[in-house]
Amino acid sequence: PEAPPEPTLRDRVLAMRAAGEVFDGMDLQGADLSDLDLEKCSFVGTNLKDVSLKGARLASADLSGAQVGGADLSAAVLDRANLEGADLHEARMEGACFDGARLELTSFRGARGDRSSFRGASGERPVFADGSFADARFDGADLPRADFMGAALDRAVFTGAKLPRALLFKARGEAAVFDGATLTGAGAEGAELPKGSFFGAAAEESSFDKATLRGATFERANLRGASFIRAACQSAVFSGADLREGCLRRAKLAGAKLVKANLMQATLERADLTRADLRGANMHACETWKAKLEQASLDGAIVTQTKLKERR
Repeated sequence: PEAPPEPTLRDRVLAMRAAGEVFDGMDLQGADLSDLDLEKCSFVGTNLKDVSLKGARLASADLSGAQVGGADLSAAVLDRANLEGADLHEARMEGACFDGARLELTSFRGARGDRSSFRGASGERPVFADGSFADARFDGADLPRADFMGAALDRAVFTGAKLPRALLFKARGEAAVFDGATLTGAGAEGAELPKGSFFGAAAEESSFDKATLRGATFERANLRGASFIRAACQSAVFSGADLREGCLRRAKLAGAKLVKANLMQATLERADLTRADLRGANMHACETWKAKLEQASLDGAIVTQTKLKERR
């Protein structure tokens, strides 16, 4: 009689799952684990490179320190999973759910995570650099020092997310939403985020130098001490924003709305404010040397201790 076929890795996983065993440290590289229910299973330090976990359920699973590079996690469910220190570089994660997951030092570098969800996820220094997260959701996530450098963030939503000192250097994406987010000390130099929404965001001491922010809104945002040097902010909205001590040197603000913005002691040196709406703005002690203010509206603006006083 012919010998029975060797069990596949999938068969082994199913048998171990049924027996309640853990998968810690195992080599499962390349296995097909698609659509399996692996909820609460332990994969600590497991080699899951190039594994298919498409549609798999891994809710509350422990994948801390796991190697998941190149894996297919499309539509997988990993809500409340522990991914601390896990490496998911270049993984496919379209439509995957990581809600409430633990992401301390987790790497998603180069991952394809369009339409994925990280609502309420937490952990310091996770890496999303160079990945694609169009239409992804990060609502309420707590991710200090998260790295989104070079990431694609079209229509991504970060409403209420805590992202202090996040890295957004050269991140790109139209109509991303950061309403009510904490971006204190964030670095977004060279980012391309046109039509982005930062309504009510807390972004003190953040940097958007040389960023593209055309048509973006920072209405009622806290931008005290923030820097927008040479930023392209044409038609952007800063109405009601706190820009005290901010640096907008050479910023392109043509057609921008800064109605009732607080610009006290801000620097607008050489900024282009052509047709800008500054009605009711507080510009006390604001530096406006060589700023372009042709057709700008200054009705009701406070211009004490500025070079604009003689224009009134």
